[in-house]
Amino acid sequence: CIIVGGGIGGCAIGALLAHDGWKVKLFDKNKIIGGRCTTYDHEGYKIDLGVHLFGEGNSGFLGDVLRAVGEPDAIKWVLSKDPRPILILLN
Repeated sequence: CIIVGGGIGGCAIGALLAHDGWKVKLFDKNKIIGGRCTTYDHEGYKIDLGVHLFGEGNSGFLGDVLRAVGEPDAIKWVLSKDPRPILILLN
């Protein structure tokens, strides 16, 4: 199976197919996989993108995929008490 696109969908279906015995090749235009589900550095800050795609943690889509491929503990889920952005006013 050839998968073009290493975003969360391409990676998930690749993992599921490989787990079912398929030979899988995944190609992406970028140097790292993850698509819009990634983190990058900007002026000393880490910026997370795509969190909404698996924001339900272990009970969501990504948790389902991990269980299906026999790796239910591959990600350590950390819940935030208050995930809202914080506004800091400078004098």
